[in-house]
Amino acid sequence: FSSARGFGGNAVSTPKPKGGRLKSNKNKQSPTAVQHQHQQHPLLNWLETFPEAKFESISIQPSLCGDGMGGFLTKSVQNGEVVFVVPSDAFVSVGNALQHPTLGPQFQKLWMETAEDDPKGTSVLAAFVGHSILNMQRNDNYCTNRAYLDMLPTNTPKEKHPLWWSDAEMELLRGTSAMQEWMEMREDVDEMIRIVIDSSVLLDDIVRYGLDQVELAVRAGFVAVLSRAYGVFSDSLDDDRREFKALIPLLDALNHADEPNVMYSYEGSAATSGRDGLSGVLIARAVGSLEKGDELTISYGSHPNHVFGLYFGFVPERESHPVDYSSLVSGGGVRQCCKEMA
Repeated sequence: FSSARGFGGNAVSTPKPKGGRLKSNKNKQSPTAVQHQHQQHPLLNWLETFPEAKFESISIQPSLCGDGMGGFLTKSVQNGEVVFVVPSDAFVSVGNALQHPTLGPQFQKLWMETAEDDPKGTSVLAAFVGHSILNMQRNDNYCTNRAYLDMLPTNTPKEKHPLWWSDAEMELLRGTSAMQEWMEMREDVDEMIRIVIDSSVLLDDIVRYGLDQVELAVRAGFVAVLSRAYGVFSDSLDDDRREFKALIPLLDALNHADEPNVMYSYEGSAATSGRDGLSGVLIARAVGSLEKGDELTISYGSHPNHVFGLYFGFVPERESHPVDYSSLVSGGGVRQCCKEMA
């Protein structure tokens, strides 16, 4: 298991956490967590269907770190204590696409045709996620993991990934390194969307929903994969041990901190008997002693501020250059922040 929150098709090394609690969360508890502790988030209800999943000390509530949801402790834990476990069967991965009951052969063909330029299967997984989103909306029973798909990024004013930005919005970054980064990212994704459409893997979806809707769904798939996917390894997808992209529910709901309070690892082995060649679990453990109500955080890696802004939609709050998170949710705040820090 590669401890990398992926973007740009590459694994990103995650620095070893230094321990301690995220300063903005210290001695704070989500008001919603206090008021609605008896209510369990739909994602957790779905994860309960997996016998190996464990998350007794976790609640999903509005984050204290910014927009969106986050994971909170429902009880105090000690250093090194397991806070949750996600089995590989719950992952949304390239293997799911390759083993799809009806589209599997087409996804396998796309996987082989794009292997040289896209060895980790970013385009395959994005296409599979886009297909799932489209058909989930048509049929409530199409996807068993709808509770997870509902948590993926959407094209809304408060959650607008740069792949959804207009040219006019991106003009705010003219003359910065962020502008060049964005142009290259958009060009790469536009080309991969074209390859997916031309492959005919989603031909039935195009007939059913129209080309425009399919392209929008696949773009949403790329947003999810580029901002949330991790690298995992399998022996069964081809003759060699190969890294490919996977979305890991619950882990990818945790927000970033330069000094995270959670470390995670994949424990198990790649085996042909498991789905996607995976046979194991993702285990997240506490870094330091944490209190009930603390928000759990992981590290997305060490990157320039404009990379955080472009790929993850936020800029970390750091003592050397504090950021007012309230300014990032309206009026193009993320875009202006990227410009200032590029």
